[in-house]
Amino acid sequence: MGGFGTRVRRNQCILLVLFLLQIQSLGLDLDSRPTTEVCATHTISPGPKGDDGEKGDPGEEGKLGKVGRMGPKGVKGELGDAGDQGNIGKTGPIGKKGDKGEKGLPGIPGGKGKAGTVCDCGRYRKVVGQLDISVARLKTSMKFVKNDAASDVTSTPMNKPDSRSLT
Repeated sequence: MGGFGTRVRRNQCILLVLFLLQIQSLGLDLDSRPTTEVCATHTISPGPKGDDGEKGDPGEEGKLGKVGRMGPKGVKGELGDAGDQGNIGKTGPIGKKGDKGEKGLPGIPGGKGKAGTVCDCGRYRKVVGQLDISVARLKTSMKFVKNDAASDVTSTPMNKPDSRSLT
């Protein structure tokens, strides 16, 4: 048990030494103030002025600021050029017929015409008349055939009733 107590004390001593080294590395003074603060309180006398240093590199571009409020309305500008023609609108109603124009000047007379041809109208009239007669005959023949066929259908004997259905 005695060995355990000595180990604890040895560990405590090591921890105490480490703690003191930590305090020194932080630069704490006896007044527990950092060294930068102690230097700031002392007055430093100015010495002779040194040479000018070299100019540094340009820095990065900064962020854009907030957008300001809208300014006052400007002065009205000059009138611009006329634009293209727009779409055509609806078409209106059709107007009335206009007045007849004046008669024109008489023209020069035409040349002499060709001799006329013999008219064949009489022959064509005769053929058309014969066709009319033929069509009339065909119509009467068709009526006859229709009537004859209809009379054949109505004159066929009906089915005779069965003797069983009479009893």
